[in-house]
Amino acid sequence: MRNSQDILNSYSKELELLYCLSNDTAQIPEFEKQSINWEHFYTLATRHRLTPYIIRNLEKSKSIIPSYMLEKLIEKNRNNTKRMLQFSAEIIQLARIFTENKIDYAFFKGPVLSYELYNDIGIRHSGDIDLIIEKSNIAKTNSLLSQLGYIRHDPGF
Repeated sequence: MRNSQDILNSYSKELELLYCLSNDTAQIPEFEKQSINWEHFYTLATRHRLTPYIIRNLEKSKSIIPSYMLEKLIEKNRNNTKRMLQFSAEIIQLARIFTENKIDYAFFKGPVLSYELYNDIGIRHSGDIDLIIEKSNIAKTNSLLSQLGYIRHDPGF
């Protein structure tokens, strides 16, 4: 059976570095800075949505990542945080409207989960607002959301 170090050693240098920079306890391996394909590293960081973790571990990252790449990662993270702030504002507005209309609700995932887990709404990525309501309130909620300009999309299960 392979242990975690064997598995990590089978990764590309870029993926290994990404893992180490996104993990609070991982040690940075010895490597030549020039041997890293930084564009591939960036692609992996964004694909796996680990940019916020790298930024959070910035003290570990500063001496390793070239400044132009660090700037690119910081900008990506800044854009994600702005989006999460916009979602949070929408959640607050919707919570007020649901409360006024006596609709029980629960928001989950996205910035809500990010805040619960990390006390930081920008750590996790999200593309939408996830909401649970009681079945009996679907029509009322649908009407309210339509009035606010939301468009309902049925999931394609």
